Amino acid sequence: MIEERFGCAAVNIPDTGVLFIGGLGRNGFILRSTELLTRRSGKGGEKWQWRHFPPMNYGHRGFPLSVYFQGRVYVVGYVEFVKKMEMLDLEAGGQWTFLNFFRQPLKVFSMARVANELFIAG
Repeated sequence: MIEERFGCAAVNIPDTGVLFIGGLGRNGFILRSTELLTRRSGKGGEKWQWRHFPPMNYGHRGFPLSVYFQGRVYVVGYVEFVKKMEMLDLEAGGQWTFLNFFRQPLKVFSMARVANELFIAG
């Protein structure tokens, strides 16, 4: 891992790698950074490689929730009161954007993808 972190989210991006998102860094500071762990095959077997990925717009108080769904990574903070979430569109250049869709702030406890739907529970 490039940057020391704990309490981060990790999400598998098919045919790409595992994206580690946010969490808490050294001294308990909230991180916006993300790192991608990829596997390369080559001479001498498989090799794992870390690389920087675009940082989120907002640091999510540690222990973020994340889901990969339809070519995008969605992130929201665990037990944060939110009206929006962040989305990383991998096919559109890898830029984090905010999605506003809650009318009232929701205290989020879990997020999951089931078939073609994304669920957020508060």
